Amino acid sequence: MYLSVFCHADESILKYIKKKVQKMTHVIIGLFGMILSVWMMIGCIVSKEFNFHRTTAGCIYMLCICSLTFFYLVFSSFEADYYIRLPSASQPFSGIKFYVFMFGLFHLMVGIAVVNLTRAWPICLLLLASSFVFCADAYSCLFTETYIFYDHRPSMSDDVENNSDNEIVCHVVVRRMYEKMKNPEDLPKIFKFDDEVEDHLYLKA
Repeated sequence: MYLSVFCHADESILKYIKKKVQKMTHVIIGLFGMILSVWMMIGCIVSKEFNFHRTTAGCIYMLCICSLTFFYLVFSSFEADYYIRLPSASQPFSGIKFYVFMFGLFHLMVGIAVVNLTRAWPICLLLLASSFVFCADAYSCLFTETYIFYDHRPSMSDDVENNSDNEIVCHVVVRRMYEKMKNPEDLPKIFKFDDEVEDHLYLKA
């Protein structure tokens, strides 16, 4: 009952926070919030296993479930007309990435330790797998040089085949990364900087 109330409150709050245009800051904040929530949940499980403030750990665990839901909604394109997608080269699981390997190695070592610490290791491993994905996504979003805005709104056309893929609205370049680019000539011919694209899309929304 309490969880449903909190989740409904999360959705109501998001309707005020989220705008018609998804922001990269929302994506990054949502990912880091989910990472923090997941690790606090793991800490609560281990604390209960060692009878360390069991009641407090249980309450914090329930709150973390609510915060995980909230930050997922912040991360998602909920209530947005335009949503963000990274180009395939910047996506963490497109090809072999060193930072993905390092995150995987770290989570693997923690997973081995958790299996020996708690009987609730299946839940902990599931949470660790989630944390691994969130960490890889957060890193790629934090250090990406470009991203793409897509139109989330359904087309007025009745042709189902034409509605299968959402339309690319514009290519965006992160201004703080622009000066560090090795090959700026590889950028799309038409693009906008991240600090000016939102106003442009708000006018279209």
